[in-house]
Amino acid sequence: MKTLLLSTCAALSVVCAGAAVAADLPVKAPPPVVVAAAPWTGCGLGFNVGGAYGDSWWSNTTTAYAGSYSLSGAVAGAQLYCDYQTGPLVIGLEGNYAWSSLDGNGTTPNAVVHQTTINSIGGAGGRVGLAVDKSLIYVRAQAVWAQIDHTQVLGFTNTVSDTRVGWGIGAGIEYMIAPVLTARIEYNYDDFGSKNYTYTNLPTLPYTEQTRFHVMKLGLNYKFW
Repeated sequence: MKTLLLSTCAALSVVCAGAAVAADLPVKAPPPVVVAAAPWTGCGLGFNVGGAYGDSWWSNTTTAYAGSYSLSGAVAGAQLYCDYQTGPLVIGLEGNYAWSSLDGNGTTPNAVVHQTTINSIGGAGGRVGLAVDKSLIYVRAQAVWAQIDHTQVLGFTNTVSDTRVGWGIGAGIEYMIAPVLTARIEYNYDDFGSKNYTYTNLPTLPYTEQTRFHVMKLGLNYKFW
């Protein structure tokens, strides 16, 4: 019995000593919390190509000189942008400019020929999108402007060049090919409202002209920051 008591006390001494040593050991720190990256945050430069179609209306007090016709052509340009991502939400600012071959013409009942040519299109505004895996689905709103030539042929050709300002809305999908490279497909609707023009061959008949068009573009962007 005495032997058993001695053995038990010895065993308890070993256990208590081990516990005391373990208590003195440093506690291992928990692993650091990993914050998810925001891959859409940054600024970039891109290029785009596409096509456009639209309408132009001409009207005045004499209906025989009024008319409308369709516009169509190609566009090619560039965009500069900056985006910020918080969670799945992406907000950004973008400016863009494109060369355009968009034009069209029509003849009124009085045999007056009207022609509208869109030489260039620009825009600046913001976009809001939702990041889903490597894709960004977004909508945009922007102020737009266009350099337009309005031509009237009645006895001789008379052209008025003007820079029109309007508003635009759009939507698109952008896909991240690599951390610094994305591709997008985008639709935009641009409306330039109406404006009055007077031609020297008909100075007493001012025209009211309305222009609007739709643009589909494919783009490639490089994020440099």
